[in-house]
Amino acid sequence: MEDQRFEYNILNGDIKEIRLVALQPCPDPTAAIECKILNAILYDRPHYEALSYMWGDEADPQTIKIEGKAYQIRRNLWLALNQLRLAEEERILWVDAVCINQDNIAERNHQVGFMSSIYRQAHCVIAWLGPETETSHHAMSFLNQIYEGSVPVAECDSLRFKEKWAAIKNLCEMPYWGRLWIIQEVVL
Repeated sequence: MEDQRFEYNILNGDIKEIRLVALQPCPDPTAAIECKILNAILYDRPHYEALSYMWGDEADPQTIKIEGKAYQIRRNLWLALNQLRLAEEERILWVDAVCINQDNIAERNHQVGFMSSIYRQAHCVIAWLGPETETSHHAMSFLNQIYEGSVPVAECDSLRFKEKWAAIKNLCEMPYWGRLWIIQEVVL
């Protein structure tokens, strides 16, 4: 028997109602991704994290479960959700491709009109750059060391950090940074 497809409820645009994704916990990264949809009013300042990511290629859609029903998402989002899923507690996210009914143009246009508020009011914005690369872990580790002050600024340009700077360069050249909306999503 084929799964039913998830269908959206109607949002009340007059009160800036949004949808949030409750990403269900699972300790097994190979298990199906399951979510619930929560409606929230932006004025009530709900607690959530906003996901900034590159939509990616449509060629390899993946299926997740929303309210127990099948829902197709792009592979890059599936990878992000799989990585962000916690083992023992749900995680509340705002994800444009899931929280906005992409088939409803009126809703999509209305929600895009206050996306800056959605990102600004998020507890934090998670920038999903893509799957881990050979050097991304080194880049993030080095950036964290600089942030924590464990690498003296005067030594940052020394030859011993050459490979780490190359890793940061690779991180900065990832396709994510070429997105039109990136400034709005990350800076707000």
